[in-house]
Amino acid sequence: MTKRQTPPDIITQLVTEFAIPVIEGLVRPEGPKPGLRLERSDRARFGFPEEGIMYAYNNGEEAVFLDLSGNRSQVWCYHQSAHGGEGQIEKAILAKYPQFKRALDEVRADAPDVRRRVLLGDLKAGRSAQVEINYPPTSANKTQPALLVVRVFALLDPQKAQAAAPLPQTKKGLN
Repeated sequence: MTKRQTPPDIITQLVTEFAIPVIEGLVRPEGPKPGLRLERSDRARFGFPEEGIMYAYNNGEEAVFLDLSGNRSQVWCYHQSAHGGEGQIEKAILAKYPQFKRALDEVRADAPDVRRRVLLGDLKAGRSAQVEINYPPTSANKTQPALLVVRVFALLDPQKAQAAAPLPQTKKGLN
């Protein structure tokens, strides 16, 4: 019997096997399968502009969302398992991409109940990436669902990290 993937497991896989490899030029910038491609109206529900592509990944109980737009891939979930997911994601990134380094870990100025951890790294062919993990603080109530958001940016100038972008407008998935 195989273990059912948790939302942080799915996010980790999408970041390490899709989002970062897209920046490296190793995979095509189309959503990985078997995600369900969502409509433009679904993007609007999350506060995103119409340009871009959004997918939903469901493990049978919870959904993880992937949004692709410009130089950014964004993956998120709203689930109880989000607590501690930042450590799992960072560990997997550093195992596969040891050149990545933690640049900062701070409370978000625009969302004091969310922490922001940033990893920066150089990739093949002179490319660089920033991974921003937004996660609940350790003081959060772990019996309640929490928002876990990972953004992966392709950087033209690795000296200029992306500023914190707004979080998705809704914390719940599509029903």
